[in-house]
This record gives sequence, structure tokens and C-alpha cells, in this order.
Amino acid sequence: LNLESTNPMLVNAFRFGKAENVRPDEVPNLTEEDLQRIASPKVNRNSKKQLHIPTDHFFRGLISAGSYIKVGKATLAKKVSAGVSVIGEFGGLPLMDEKGKPQLEFTVDLRRGRNPSTGGAVAVIRPRIESWKSRVEIMYDETLLTESQIKELVSKTGQLVGIGDFRPEKKGSFGTFRVI
Repeated sequence: LNLESTNPMLVNAFRFGKAENVRPDEVPNLTEEDLQRIASPKVNRNSKKQLHIPTDHFFRGLISAGSYIKVGKATLAKKVSAGVSVIGEFGGLPLMDEKGKPQLEFTVDLRRGRNPSTGGAVAVIRPRIESWKSRVEIMYDETLLTESQIKELVSKTGQLVGIGDFRPEKKGSFGTFRVI
């Protein structure tokens, strides 16, 4: 299935080690190079340096979308968890730009956030991918799910769940997409 973004995607890849935290009062002193340096480790890249969506993130989105689709009294979430595999290159779904070229660049998104333990304001600096396309291949157990259910799952994932940070599932508006 081919995917196309309907909103920018914010990414925040987990890395072991100490994250660079920035207090809001430090932001005016940051240069564009500082922002790029802080955001760069938070992006997912394959071995070709191309931006990508990790397959496990997409899979988790499908499971969440399954909770929106009722079959009888149950939802599809458990069937998706048990009977679906997302296939990707090098553990991810490579991103393309509007022209179909590999997506290599991102812009920096800077916004205010809250530290959940203290309630204090923090500067959240992460990569933002303005517009993207990708292709996903899904293998599924035909005794559990149908092709039309898989297409509906991917569509609901794009509309209601999203991919990345601050997506609809997390009360945001980023990371939405449609099937083309």
C-alpha cells in the first residue's frame, strides 16, 4: 500500500544515553546549528541515511487502529496483534519526498512542553518532516483478517492514530496520512 502524508510528522527516536535538555530561557541563545545538532539524533535513518518509519511503530499504530474497527462485539486489535506483520527495508519504511526521491532532510520543530513530573515548562526540539510518502507491505493471516479489513486498518491508522510524536492518538495533529 502506498501512503502519503496529510500533516507533517514529528519524530523523536529513542536513543540510549543522556538526552540534551534545553530550558525555555536558553532557547533565544540557540543558533540554527544548535537546533539541528539537538534534533539530529532524534530522527530514524536507515543504512543509506534515508529517513524512515520503524516497522514496529507502524505495527503498533495498526493495533491501535484495530480498536476502532468492530467485528461483532469485539474489535480487531487482538487479531491484528496476532496475525499481522509489517515488512520494511532495514527495519523501517523508507520515506520519500513529493517527487518520489529518498527523504534525507528534515526541519526543526521547536515548541513548549511540560515536564510530567514537575509540571515545569521545557523546550521540545525534534525533527519535523513536512511532507512524505512511503510504501508499506503487510503480511496477514487470512484466517483472522480479510484484505478489506487490512486496508481499513491502514486507513484508520492514518486518520485516527497517526505516526510519530504528537499524533492524534496522543491528542495531537501530526503524523497523519492517507492511502493512495
